[in-house]
Amino acid sequence: LPISNRYGLIDNFRIYLDREGYPSSPRYGGDHIPFTNKHRPHKSIHFPIVLEKGERATFWIRAQTHGSMQMPLFLEVESAFDTYALEDTALWACFYGIMLAMFFYHFLIFISLRDIQYLLCSIFLLLILLTNSALNGDTLRYLFPENPYLGNMTIPPLLAYCNGCVFIFGLNFLEIKSWSAFWHKVFKLLFIGYVVIGTASFFLHYNQAVRLTIPIVIVSPVIVFIGAFMRWRSG
Repeated sequence: LPISNRYGLIDNFRIYLDREGYPSSPRYGGDHIPFTNKHRPHKSIHFPIVLEKGERATFWIRAQTHGSMQMPLFLEVESAFDTYALEDTALWACFYGIMLAMFFYHFLIFISLRDIQYLLCSIFLLLILLTNSALNGDTLRYLFPENPYLGNMTIPPLLAYCNGCVFIFGLNFLEIKSWSAFWHKVFKLLFIGYVVIGTASFFLHYNQAVRLTIPIVIVSPVIVFIGAFMRWRSG
């Protein structure tokens, strides 16, 4: 019986199984554990549990993380877990395939037309793909299975670069310079700021990088929405 937390990006996850007549020893999981130590090759946090029919047991869980805390816990048979893992992998593979197709489509149009907007759009699509892969745990799974620290360190810079690309793309797509010098300066400064923050996060500890990038990720959609709304009002 695998017990699993479907959200795998928890830094430290510890589970205790309290059974009568058996000593309770912790099992460790989380995205700071090498991927090769997992029971199954899947990004979720999961542990194999052996219980006799009719046996009672108590699970004690302790989780610590510097990012989002999500605890969708499941206790299921092996076949149910395998079905979930297969469906989850297939859905994300479809998403990655669609994003790659859109990236190459826009990039080929840029090569043909030499329009900078298509280049910026293709870069933005690629960054969305890479950012989701990092947040989803697939970067850790496929690129850094033996080095979870490097796998986690891809998240802060990708978040910063992805948000920075929103502003540089918005500068060209919304033609901000033609209607507002103020908003042009705001978008330009924010783009430069995000690039600096993304680059600086390579040289910071993971916890510091996360604290630096998470607030700006929350703020940037609001600024983009306001800027787009003002552009719409200006006609």
